Amino acid sequence: MSAPEVVVIGGGPAGSATAIRLAEAGVAVMLLERSDGPHDKVCGEFVGPGAAAHLARLGLPPTGAAIRTLRLTCGDRAAVSPLPFAAHAMSRREMDAGLLELAAARGAEVRRGVAVRDLDRDSLAVALADGNVIRPRAVVLATGKHDLRGFRRAVPGRADHVGLKMRVRRDSDADAGVIELLLFRGGYAGYLPLDAATATLCVAISARRYREFGATWPALLAELGRCAPPWRARLAAEPLWPQPLAVAGQPYGFVAPPEAGAVYRVGDQAAVVPSFSGEGIGIALATARMAADAYLNGDGAGVYGRRVGAKFARVATLGTVSRIGETGAAQALGVWVARFAPGLLAAVARATRLVEAEG
Repeated sequence: MSAPEVVVIGGGPAGSATAIRLAEAGVAVMLLERSDGPHDKVCGEFVGPGAAAHLARLGLPPTGAAIRTLRLTCGDRAAVSPLPFAAHAMSRREMDAGLLELAAARGAEVRRGVAVRDLDRDSLAVALADGNVIRPRAVVLATGKHDLRGFRRAVPGRADHVGLKMRVRRDSDADAGVIELLLFRGGYAGYLPLDAATATLCVAISARRYREFGATWPALLAELGRCAPPWRARLAAEPLWPQPLAVAGQPYGFVAPPEAGAVYRVGDQAAVVPSFSGEGIGIALATARMAADAYLNGDGAGVYGRRVGAKFARVATLGTVSRIGETGAAQALGVWVARFAPGLLAAVARATRLVEAEG
């Protein structure tokens, strides 16, 4: 197997976007994606203005529903506010497939169904599950929520959250253009209309609270319905998958420290923002651009890592805010205040934008 100049490990938005930018600049880049075909992932599928700008520059502008309003619920109380920016919904299956196609079209060698077993930090030897070894000049680590052996992410405190996602059927247009967040002690849920017929229902919950709720999807929905009666219709929506997608142990608030060498971390491998901010896709695409620019300019991974740390320092703060915000008292107070201060939700939405709209 001939050695490319750069190997990208992972074919999500961060990996594909990095491969696109490098290939456009004439770099011999190989992208390795372990799945052999399109698939869904645990992701809220909210595309903020920064993410939308990056997607448009790459050649894949968002095609899903326009999102204009935020509704925040805790118990039987709710607060509603217009979003202070343009946003969209977009299926991750569609986004990932589209970006991989663009990467191949721009000249990247895209290899699907290829799993990476190990990566040596010093020699950059990429060991594949089939026994082959690739030795590029640089590696882009874009494995998303899953850590590669030897590259585990860690944050102070516990990384004990469980994330679950289900596609559900919309039975009316009453939720059109509205992203809904439900706060409950130990976590939060999100409901996002994806297109005319379907919506995404996601839950981020502490592992302990999930066990208390029964540790099954039906039991969780039943408990959430008891916690928040206004959400019962959302929680009773017809599921379109046999079971939810799930991921555990996400280190919310993680920002990768700078490291020497030529391994560039992008997306969730660079920074893990709490999902309530809706900036995960934006960070994935922004770090892809930063990593590609750094490599093309001859900057090492250490220089790139310091730039990521400076740009996304607020991710760590949002991780702390998320942990505090999962207490019942803080949630109830926040929604109560938001009901009487209409601009508060819009201000919070603006404050959680970490990626510039101009891309």
